[in-house]
Amino acid sequence: MRLQPIVTACLLAGMTLLFYGFHLGVAPRSADEGAFTQQAQSVRAGSTPLFFHVKDEQWLQPLAVYANAAVHIVGGDDLSGRVVSAVAGAIDVALVFLIAQLMTGRSWIGVVAAVLLMLTPAHRALATTGTDAILPAQFFQSLRSKGRFDGERRLMIAVLEDAVNCFMKQLHATDPKARQLFLDAEEWISADDRTWFFAFENVCDTLDLDPEYVREGLFKWRAAERRRIGDAAVAAAVARMEDAEDVERDDDQGGLRLVNRG
Repeated sequence: MRLQPIVTACLLAGMTLLFYGFHLGVAPRSADEGAFTQQAQSVRAGSTPLFFHVKDEQWLQPLAVYANAAVHIVGGDDLSGRVVSAVAGAIDVALVFLIAQLMTGRSWIGVVAAVLLMLTPAHRALATTGTDAILPAQFFQSLRSKGRFDGERRLMIAVLEDAVNCFMKQLHATDPKARQLFLDAEEWISADDRTWFFAFENVCDTLDLDPEYVREGLFKWRAAERRRIGDAAVAAAVARMEDAEDVERDDDQGGLRLVNRG
């Protein structure tokens, strides 16, 4: 694997950890979090079991408990478990980028997938709660149950990728054919009709994406891009007007000098 994807994954993980860090003290501590903290305290007291039993059939992952204890030893507090969860959440985001980048061969798809995961409220909530809910055993269980992408999902990925490419690359197109590609993609993304199997919302649902979230993100990008191009056009027009005024002023001054010499 090249170094660039690793660097990008590390940057995404760092951004995620920073983003989640601002939410660590927001939610009150739950009973499950208290159980992890209690078991971590027993580790600091010298107890080092392989598995941690709470009550009845409830057992805790040793990785979460030992990591909680380790963070507390190096200067943590009662929220040490949340630091561990936030780190695990950041690693999840980095892994999603690497998986998507390897599957598609396109870094931007990996970045989009990673950012979507980072901003998902459920993932953020699990990553800022000091339990083992965000750790790999839970996070990858659903992926294992789904297995590899089958032909239908691969086809839907290709459909979505093609539409997004047309939407973004042909936004400012003036050629009629290229302009029509943009309009078709825009219409497909905007439609809320689910009667067609390959409708935008059906494709997003099949790929476990929130259609409203993806749609809103694309439309915000479109508005920002149009503002950018509009500001550049206005700046160019103002510059041309100023140049024209300078030329006109020079001509007037030259005429006056000519009259004085006469």
